[in-house]
Amino acid sequence: METERAQVRITVYDGANNSASAVSGGKFDIWPLPIITEVEYRIGDKDELRLSGRFFRNDESEIWVGDKQLKKVRFEGRYYTGNGTSKKVSSFDKKLSKRVPAHQTVMIQVRLPQTGQASPTFEFKRKRVP
Repeated sequence: METERAQVRITVYDGANNSASAVSGGKFDIWPLPIITEVEYRIGDKDELRLSGRFFRNDESEIWVGDKQLKKVRFEGRYYTGNGTSKKVSSFDKKLSKRVPAHQTVMIQVRLPQTGQASPTFEFKRKRVP
């Protein structure tokens, strides 16, 4: 669920089935939880960890491997969905090969510090390329 115009209405009932309702005073956003569906490790001049999925908030999402936040996070315009989110996010962290070592399973999350949300953990194991 996501919207930029949410309000909350609460209705309570007592034992005699009497009710009272209240509606929140202002509108607020509901942000969907980021979801990782695929992870790729690309070796090149600069190694890249590329996450595919949905609801990666543009310029707000952080990539975490275990308890370490990756630096140099990038969002590409061609993956924008038009609602402030992207389908892909990448990191070119200079310590990427240390954070995601070959043949070891690591736990990856996308976190949104503004809301405190975190994606479900994605287990990833990088294969060694000859």
